[in-house]
Amino acid sequence: MPAPVDMDALNEALDFVRPALQSDGGDLTLLGVNDEGVVEIEMIGACRTCPLSMVTLTAGIEAVLLRRVPGVTGVVSQLPEPVQSSSAPPFSPAEALAVEAGSRPAASAPVAAPRRRRILRRR
Repeated sequence: MPAPVDMDALNEALDFVRPALQSDGGDLTLLGVNDEGVVEIEMIGACRTCPLSMVTLTAGIEAVLLRRVPGVTGVVSQLPEPVQSSSAPPFSPAEALAVEAGSRPAASAPVAAPRRRRILRRR
């Protein structure tokens, strides 16, 4: 069983990482630490949808926490709960695509191709 995680050192390390995340419009929330020493966080703001968030998590956040906080064995990011309107029933992504495909407005007039300019060459 790994050593217990020092929560003060953990919070200091997270405060060390936060400015880099906040400079890009993101942040993180500490959700907890499990018995194996794995830190559970939630990426929020711009980090939530960033395609590079997993790189940030492993190369940035996890590397700093492993180096600075005794007892930490890893870091995982939990996906946030989806926000859902209470008035709309939930539906699958396939249903969303079907709705989107069926609701496309018809074009009022065809779009003309861009005109090409003819280049005259002198002989």
